[in-house]
Amino acid sequence: MVSDRSNNWLKLVDEESGLYNRLYLIHYLTESFARARRYNAPISCLVIQAKPLHLSEEDPKSEVLSPSAVRALGGFLSSNIRTGDILGRWAADEFLLVASNTPPEGLHTLTEIISDKARTTPSDEPTDLAVSVHAGVAGLHDDEKIIRHAESMPLLARERLTPVFRTGQCKRRSLL
Repeated sequence: MVSDRSNNWLKLVDEESGLYNRLYLIHYLTESFARARRYNAPISCLVIQAKPLHLSEEDPKSEVLSPSAVRALGGFLSSNIRTGDILGRWAADEFLLVASNTPPEGLHTLTEIISDKARTTPSDEPTDLAVSVHAGVAGLHDDEKIIRHAESMPLLARERLTPVFRTGQCKRRSLL
């Protein structure tokens, strides 16, 4: 029998965000990429990067997102994605959305929808979430000549990061 301690590598969920972890995302992306190639179907990924906004001089200049910011942003993103898309935490400050059977234009549209919701959704609860969010998209068929392997998709998407929205425009208030 294997002890619980040695099963830590089997965990598929990032404890801080509550989303899938990088290990699961790599597995899912690799399988989805192979399937897309086999069936000549589109697949896209969206990298979402969040950096802390420093709202005043007394705010620390750390580039690390607080655990509450990670949870809030992860919850907001997961509640605004389509059923069937896979969202997880790719790095400390990045989330990755993998969308099978979706061309890159579909994720550009989804990014606009999420951005609009972030701007228009009021929050009555004070929070320490104040972030600048950037997103980048890559996928097959649009990037067929550039992308040869599944792991190239998030790298290319990361190179294309552009600002999409900011939260925490007012001190200690959030749009999420």
